Order: sequence, then C-alpha cells, then structure tokens
Amino acid sequence: VEFYMIDRRSCVVCQGTGIEHLYSFEKFPMYMGAKKTQSEYFFDQKWGICNDCGCIQLMELCDLELLYETPHNPALGRTWAKHNEEYCDFIIRNCGESILEIGGGNGKLAKMVNKDRNLEYFVCDKHEYEPTEEYNLIPEFFDLDHANTYGYDTIISSHVCHKRNIQGFCP
Repeated sequence: VEFYMIDRRSCVVCQGTGIEHLYSFEKFPMYMGAKKTQSEYFFDQKWGICNDCGCIQLMELCDLELLYETPHNPALGRTWAKHNEEYCDFIIRNCGESILEIGGGNGKLAKMVNKDRNLEYFVCDKHEYEPTEEYNLIPEFFDLDHANTYGYDTIISSHVCHKRNIQGFCP
C-alpha cells in the first residue's frame, strides 16, 4: 500500500517556517499495537526543532486515512481506567450542557461522563461505532465547522487528529 506524508511547513506553536532536522527513526511502525486485521506500515519518523521557539515536533505527518484505517486505541488496563476516571471527574466538574468530544473512539469517556446525566453529548471520530444512548456519533475527522456550526459549550480533546492539519490539532 502506498501512502503519502504531509510536510509540516510551519511550527505548531509559533508558525515559524525554520524547522531544522534533529533525528530520524527509520522504518518506524505506524501503529503502537497489533491486530490480526491490521496491516503493518512503516515510515521514517523525522523530528525537527523550530529555530524560532525551540518546539520539537514531527516534520512529516502520516496520511490520516491510513493511520486511522482501523481503530487502534482501546485504552485497556489499570492506568487507562484511572486516567479515564480522573478525566471524567474533571469534565463533570467543568462541562456545560452540550459537549463535543473529538476523537472519542469507542465512547468509554462519553459513557462515563453522561451516565445518569442528560447532556447533549457528541463524539466526533472517523470510525463508526455502535450507537448508544449516552452520545451521538459524528463519524468523521474533526473539522472546525463542527465546533463553529453547532455551538457546543464544552469541547473535549481526548485522542485527536485533524484531517486538514489545523495548527495545534496534530502532534
């Protein structure tokens, strides 16, 4: 399978255009996990530093359609469970009545936050999951139009990537 890399043209922090190459990991795996149904893809992961502000960042970004070909973050184990509990408590203390969670994947956080509540909760994730009572699914990559059009009073960034590489939404 052929895929393309997107050249980062400006710094994610200061928008400076002078990013100097630091180090490359050759043939780096695209995924952190392993699934029988998931293909293995490798790319040269190139890291650079912004000459203006010193931010270290990826110089090239993976093709998101390929990167998110299949869901690959089930968030299993005690560490993730503790993280989700603490994040859920934080959200409940600080959220409004209309929530957009970007990259919510399998809906674990949405189900925890909206349990026994009647919030207007939306999850924006490229993968289509089974519908639930706790949230509404927007099966797409996040787009600023979602936030601007629907006027959510709370936006949660759990696991994020943006199709058009808006500054600050991709690592």
